[in-house]
Amino acid sequence: MAIPSLDEKKAKNVLRQVEFYFSDSNLPRDKFLNETVSQSEDGLVSLALICSFTKMRAHLGLGNLKPEEVPEETVLSVAEVLRGSSSLTVSEDEEDAEKVLKESLVFAAQLELKPKKEFDSDREKMLKQHEDSQSLNENGSQANGR
Repeated sequence: MAIPSLDEKKAKNVLRQVEFYFSDSNLPRDKFLNETVSQSEDGLVSLALICSFTKMRAHLGLGNLKPEEVPEETVLSVAEVLRGSSSLTVSEDEEDAEKVLKESLVFAAQLELKPKKEFDSDREKMLKQHEDSQSLNENGSQANGR
């Protein structure tokens, strides 16, 4: 069976939206999604459920469908798009799911966890410093060029 594909804009929006749903900044704060993942035996969430979320319905043009009403073709199209994600895994059977759950993930970078307000504040300071240094470089080169 040929899987219908989403147009490029829809695919990009769907991928961005689902990656956000499962991101470190959203999942811990999203009570419904967090509980759904926790209550799932394998830690997976149905794509039909994901497709029934308000923003996903808007991206996919689905109106007000419930998870069980989402067309299989839509679920398959979304699955195909999500397979291109570097941070999400799409599984059609429990064997794949268990393999993913057992994998140990190794990151080459050291992660520093901090509250969002602190991160935003630090980022603003860095941007200000960068702008100031750019301004100095531009003024310095103008002064030297005269």
